[in-house]
Amino acid sequence: MKGCREEDLRRRRERLAAAFPVWECRTIYDRFCRTEEKYGDSRFFADEDRIWTYREEKERAEQAAGAFAALGVKQGCKVAICMANREEYIPITFGLARLGAVKVPVNRGASFDEMKYILEQTGTKVLVLENGAGGSHLGELEQIGCLEKVIRLDGEAQGEKEISWENFFRLGQGEESPAVSDGGLLSDIIYTSGSTGTPKGVMLTHDMLLRSAWASCLNRGFEPGWSIYVPLPLFHVYGYVEGLLAAVLCGGSVMVTRGKVEAVKALKVMEAYGANDILSVPLIMMKILRCPELKEYPLKSLKAVYCSASICPSWVWSEIREKIGAEEVITGYGMTEVCGASMQTDPLDGEEILRGRAGRILSGGAAGMDLPGRPLIQYRVLDPETGKDAGPGVCGELVCRGPVVTEGYYRFEEATRKAMTPDGWLRTGDLGWFDENGYLRLMGRGNDTYKINGENVSPQFLDRIISRCRAVKDVETVGVRDERKGWVGAAFVDVGEGGEEAERLVRDYCRENLAPYQVPDYFFFGNSGDWPRTSTGKAQKFRLRELADKLVKEGYGRV
Repeated sequence: MKGCREEDLRRRRERLAAAFPVWECRTIYDRFCRTEEKYGDSRFFADEDRIWTYREEKERAEQAAGAFAALGVKQGCKVAICMANREEYIPITFGLARLGAVKVPVNRGASFDEMKYILEQTGTKVLVLENGAGGSHLGELEQIGCLEKVIRLDGEAQGEKEISWENFFRLGQGEESPAVSDGGLLSDIIYTSGSTGTPKGVMLTHDMLLRSAWASCLNRGFEPGWSIYVPLPLFHVYGYVEGLLAAVLCGGSVMVTRGKVEAVKALKVMEAYGANDILSVPLIMMKILRCPELKEYPLKSLKAVYCSASICPSWVWSEIREKIGAEEVITGYGMTEVCGASMQTDPLDGEEILRGRAGRILSGGAAGMDLPGRPLIQYRVLDPETGKDAGPGVCGELVCRGPVVTEGYYRFEEATRKAMTPDGWLRTGDLGWFDENGYLRLMGRGNDTYKINGENVSPQFLDRIISRCRAVKDVETVGVRDERKGWVGAAFVDVGEGGEEAERLVRDYCRENLAPYQVPDYFFFGNSGDWPRTSTGKAQKFRLRELADKLVKEGYGRV
C-alpha cells in the first residue's frame, strides 16, 4: 500500500514539474490569468454561500483594478486591507496585482494604534476596511494624513474620506486598467505576526511569493482541481502562499468559512465542496478532531493535511490519519521573511518524523536555485557566539539566503541591518540543526531560550516532550526570572477535563522524561483557548512570559 502511495506521489510531482520546465519571472495577476485560460469554468473560490469560477474571479479582479485606478491607485501605491476571509478578498488581491500596487495586509484584530502605525509607516493612501476590524477608534482615521480614501465593506460610508464597497466597485464597470508585467515588483508588505514583539513590514515581490508557492505544490504533489480548506487568515503569509497562490499555480481552489473557526461549520463546508486538503495550525486541527459531530461528516475526498506554525501535541498526528482519513500529512518550517514555508516534511513521513522534525529544505524545481537538487533556499547553522559554522549536528542559529528571502523591512533600516549577517545571510533568530537525513531539529527562538545555572533550555524542546504526555492537550513553556537560578521554566498546560489527576500525571511525566534542570518550576493549568495568540493560532511567547511573571509574583503555579 505504501509503495502505491509513493508511486502516485512521484507521478503527481512529475506532472507538476513538466508544467513549468522553465521558470519565468511573472506577476501574480499574470499567473492567475494563465491559469484562468486553462481552467476558466473550474471552481476557484468558495465560501458557505456560493462558488466563483476562475473566469468570474478574473472579471471581478479586472473591475476592482478599474475601481482602484479611478481612485488614483497605480503602480507602487500602497493599499491596506483589514478584513477577514471573505469574497471581496479575491478581486482586491488580484486587482491590485494587476495594477502593480502594493498590498499591505493588516491583522483584523490589530488595535487602532497598530493600524495607525502601519498606515503611516507605509504611507498608505487607500484602506479597505470591514466592520469590527482595526480597533474601536475608527473615527480617528480622519487624522491619518496620508490616508485619502477608506472603502467600507459593510454598511454606508461615513465622512468625506469614505466610500461604500458597492459604490467603489461600481467605479470599475467598463473601466480598463493596464496590467504590469514585472514579477520583480514589490507585491506585498506583510507585517510580522507579533509573536516576538514589535511588528516589522516584510517586503515581498510577486516572483518571490510565487516561487515559494510553487515549491509547496511540488512537495505536496498538487493536482488540477485540488481543493483546499483554508481556515487561516489570508492576510498571513501561510494561508496566502500555501493556500491561495498554490491553488492558482495548480488550477486548484480554496474554500473559506467566515468569522471565528467553528468545527461543525468547517466540517459542513469541507463535506459540501469535497475538500482534498486542510491548511491548518494545531489549535484548529484539535478543534476538528475533538468535535463530537465529527463522525457525521465522512470527508471522503480528503487526502491531505498540513499542520504547522507551532508545536503540535503528539496525539494529533495519529488522530489526523485515524479520525479523518488523511493519508498525506505534513508539517513545515518557515517565516514571513522567506515567503512562508522553506522546509516541509514529506507527505508520507510517519509520526516519528512529524513529532520531532520540522522538515527538509524544499526543492524549487525550475524555480529553485542553480545548485544540486534545485533548492528553494540555502541554510547555514552558525555558532551564536562566534558567528562561524556550528558543524554537523551542533545546535546554532539558522541563517538563510535565496530567491525567496526578503531584502529587508520597509522603512526600518536598523531592523534590516540587525537581521543581516555581514556577508548577506538573513538571521532567522531560530535555533536548531540538521540531522543526517537533512531534517531540521528546531529548538526554538534564540530570544526564547533561557539558561538555568548556565545550562541552556529550549522551550520548544520542552513543549515537544511534554506534549507526548497522554494527559496533555496543549502546552507552551516560557522562561521566567529567578533570583537563585537566573531563569526557571513555567509551563502553561491544557489538560482538558482531566482535573487534578491529569495535572499530577503531567508533573510526574516531566520528572520522568526531562533532565532535572529542565523540569518547569511552575505549572499553570487552564484552557489553551485563553492564551494570547497571533492571528494564525501561534502562541505569543512574549505575552505568555509577561503573564507568567505576573502569576509568579502573585504566588501561583509553584510545584
